[in-house]
Amino acid sequence: MLCPQALAADPEGARMAAPHFGTVQLTSGFVQDPYPVGVIGGGTVPAADFVAGCPGFLGGDRPDLVLDFQAGNRPLHLYAVAASDTALVVGFPDGSWRCADDGAAGDRNPALTIDAPASGRYAIWLAGVERRDLPVPGAVIVSEVEPYR
Repeated sequence: MLCPQALAADPEGARMAAPHFGTVQLTSGFVQDPYPVGVIGGGTVPAADFVAGCPGFLGGDRPDLVLDFQAGNRPLHLYAVAASDTALVVGFPDGSWRCADDGAAGDRNPALTIDAPASGRYAIWLAGVERRDLPVPGAVIVSEVEPYR
């Protein structure tokens, strides 16, 4: 499920804040592909405050991870793995927002494919879907190779 419509809450300040788990700088064609980053997602802020209809809760004050990406001519795949149900909330370089909930049928891990990625800052949150304020250990994975499902 992809939900591109952002709400009137002020996610822009959060999008530009320093991330909880660091900034990753990658250029298209990066050698370590896929590139996993360990995060602890979840929080108390409804993901729907950032993207209409997005399930779950996140730490809304700042992203879990920032990807500073130099785009090429390949699609960009962002996905997450965690033991519990999760969603990804992503603020794009142009200020737009996307939500990715469940991936393939029966898979509770989110996946988002960006066919023509722009260069710039991608602010990424891992939202916990099962319960508010439940820490969600997991990994956000950046790749130019379509995820194996």
